[in-house]
This record gives sequence, C-alpha cells and structure tokens, in this order.
Amino acid sequence: MSKMGAAASSVSGSPPPRTATFTLDGVGKVYPGVVAVSDVTLSGYPGEVLAICGANGAGKSTLTKLLAGQERPTSGRVIVAGYDGEITTPSAALDAGVLLMHQEPVIVDTFSVQENVWLTGLSAAGRRRPWQLVGGRDRADRTRAALGVVGMREVDLGMPAGRLGPGPRQMVALSRSQVNEHRVLLLDETTASTTEEHFKDVEALVRKEREAGATVVFVSHRMPEVFALADRIAVMRNGSLVDVVDTADTTPEEIMTLMIGEAVMALEPPEPVAGADVPTLLEVRDVSSGSASGISFSVREGEIVGVYGLVGSGRSSLARSISGHQRRDTGTVRVRGHEVNPHSPRAALRQGIAYLSEDRRREGFVKDFDNATNLTLSTLGAFSTGGVMHTRRERR
Repeated sequence: MSKMGAAASSVSGSPPPRTATFTLDGVGKVYPGVVAVSDVTLSGYPGEVLAICGANGAGKSTLTKLLAGQERPTSGRVIVAGYDGEITTPSAALDAGVLLMHQEPVIVDTFSVQENVWLTGLSAAGRRRPWQLVGGRDRADRTRAALGVVGMREVDLGMPAGRLGPGPRQMVALSRSQVNEHRVLLLDETTASTTEEHFKDVEALVRKEREAGATVVFVSHRMPEVFALADRIAVMRNGSLVDVVDTADTTPEEIMTLMIGEAVMALEPPEPVAGADVPTLLEVRDVSSGSASGISFSVREGEIVGVYGLVGSGRSSLARSISGHQRRDTGTVRVRGHEVNPHSPRAALRQGIAYLSEDRRREGFVKDFDNATNLTLSTLGAFSTGGVMHTRRERR
C-alpha cells in the first residue's frame, strides 16, 4: 500500500505534490468555556484514507463536524477543492462533495430500507422524495447494488428500517455513499456499534472509495481497524493536532502515546483465573430461544466467556433468554447451583443476572432523562418509598 506522505500541517512536514481534496486551514472551535478545536491545519488527498485518532474529548468529532458544515468554525477556514463558497452548513458541504456518516446512524424507522438508502437527498423544500427521482426497476437495482457493497444485498428493500439491528442499521446508512456523489467521505466512529463481520463490509466500502479516488476520513478508537485501513494517522489531543504519521512508520503503542501524552506499554493478555477448583457461577443447559437452539455452557467465578457468531446466529437471542428479555422455549439456567427462570428483566436482576443491550441507544437508556436518573433506573426501589422518588438520596 503506497503512503500519501505527510499532511499540510505545522507538525507534519511537506505535503505530497498533488492538489488536496480538502484543507482545514487553522480552524478552531470554541464553545462557552471550552476550546474544542485549536488552530488545526490538515489536508486530505485523493485516493487516501486519513485516520483521526484521539482520546474522548480530543476534538475528533468536532473536527469532522467542521468539515461537514455541521459546526461553524470560530477561526480559520474549511477549504474544499473546486468549491468557492464557505463550508458553514451541511447543505454547503454536500454541494462541495463532503458526505458525513455518524456514529449513530441517521435512520427513519418508519421508512423502508430502500427509502433510508436515499434519505440524504431528502429536502423539505422539494416536492418529490429522492427515491422517487429514479425509476422503479432502476431504483431497486441501484439500491440493491449500494447495499451489496456493505454486505446487505439480500435485505428486504420494503422492510421498515426500524426492524433492523444496530449493525445492519449502520450498514444501511453507509450504503448512502453509493447513491450520493461525493469526493470526501467522513466516517465518524461508524464502526463503534458494529461487529467484526460488519467491519469487513466497511473495509470493502473504504477500498472501493479509495479506488474511485475519494478521500476517506476515518475516525476510530479501535487501533486494529485504524491500522487495517489508514494510509496516514492524524492524532488529536486536547483539541490540538499533535502529529500526522504514515501508518507504515508507526505502531499502535506510539499512537496511544501521542494520544495521551505519555508512554504506553504493550498490553499483555491477562492470566487465566478460573481453574478446576473455582466454583461454577452460571450454568446453561440445552437452552433454545428464537434463533438459539440447544445451547449449553458454564461460566466459573472470575471468568469471561465470549459468545461469537454472525448476525442471526442466535447470540443475542441466547443473552436475552437468559436475562428475562425473551421467552425461553427449552432448557435450564442455574446461578450458583440454583435454577432460575426469570420472566422479566426485573426478575432477572433480583436473581443476579444483568443485561446490557447491543442497541444501547434504543434500549439502554431514556434520552429525556438526565445521567443520574438513567444510572439508577434499574434500582429505583432503593431510592423510592410508596412510588415517591427521593431525588436527594438518588443523587448522593
């Protein structure tokens, strides 16, 4: 894989001898009391994958929002080659050929899968929906071809998108890149809710974008993914760009050191702690529920057991049936030797079983509640009497 050289940045040396697709020229973004991005100069080039890494709060997402016109810079300029206007609105960014894919996919649950693929072109001022601008068979063919790039060719185009799981929802959102003209594709933590299986589809999409000459900006905290995809890595820390390096010339440990500002030792796998003399904590025997069939395993105290499988293989059905979210058809579950059969998540909690949903945005919290209330949702009984909440006790 050929490297594209260093970025046009005060910390990165001379740029490659080609025209940049975009340039962030000394951009900064200040919110009340917070400097989110400070004097960042960075360029991306045709046919390049540029990763942006940094710890939480480093300014990665703010930087992509500035490039996508979703935030207006406090200082500096966002320049896209061939576009004369300012990139200060999402519509201006789209006109300039900049397409942003969010960590949380923008999906309208009541729209069909096909309608969601064409969603980016939807305008309140337009009389026709974007999916109505392409004829029937051609529209279906183009939609299926777009979905095929991200491994979703066999999905039912007419199915409401709300029935999709987190990974497939993200893949539908990513497929929009295939029906919208663009020169810059921004992937802002788009693999955060996907599995390794879906990452292979993202990898295929990025490869196709690179071959087409687009610039891909890949924001991620997963080092294996960054090193699998990126030609260069830009590292952010505390709102500033600290370095831009060729992927071939660095290591994950060096990138982590740049991210946090101090040396990071290579992580060693933990020593096994569960031996034959350690008591069994959870025992599952011949459990069938949904797409899970005849599953048996046991987990000892202090042990971590991974459950892996493709979409639809039964991994989620298994977890939901153990934790009272889904009816169990057959089989038994024992906790510390005692058989449990929770008929609800609340009953499962009382029996020592907690569950964290794979779709945390839709099932893991109540968006209208504050952090304190969300944290105590599963233990309301400890903070209430006769249905009356003791908010002081809850916050303490």
